[in-house]
Amino acid sequence: MYSKCKRMVGLLLICVLALGVSAAAFETQIEPRDNWHDYTGELPADTGDVEVSTVKKAYTNNYFAVSCKSSRSGLGSVNVWTETGWGINASSPNHPITANGIINNVNYTNKPSIQTEVTLNIDNNSVTSTTYPIEGRWSPY
Repeated sequence: MYSKCKRMVGLLLICVLALGVSAAAFETQIEPRDNWHDYTGELPADTGDVEVSTVKKAYTNNYFAVSCKSSRSGLGSVNVWTETGWGINASSPNHPITANGIINNVNYTNKPSIQTEVTLNIDNNSVTSTTYPIEGRWSPY
């Protein structure tokens, strides 16, 4: 009776440990949907750019995702790109997206490592006489 009880306790202990280890593994992972960041900014008149957000890269993806829109009409598209430390481009600054609030995936040309701080830049790619308030979401993945 004692050895049967001892085996049951041992089996129960193994199950509890296995469950605890798997729960801890899931707890430390960040889901990609949790790595989204809101931003706001203002694009200068003419063809100026603005750095709108800096966050750490959390995944090994070869791209980042971004949306942009303006509350002022007339902004058709913007160029988006990313930089890492010292202003080094992680993606091409010549990547236009439509400023309609739809998510776009943009490839990195120099993919940053995980935990590297990545800065999102947005450029007004046409000559205008007015500034544009912008907002959106992005993830460096």
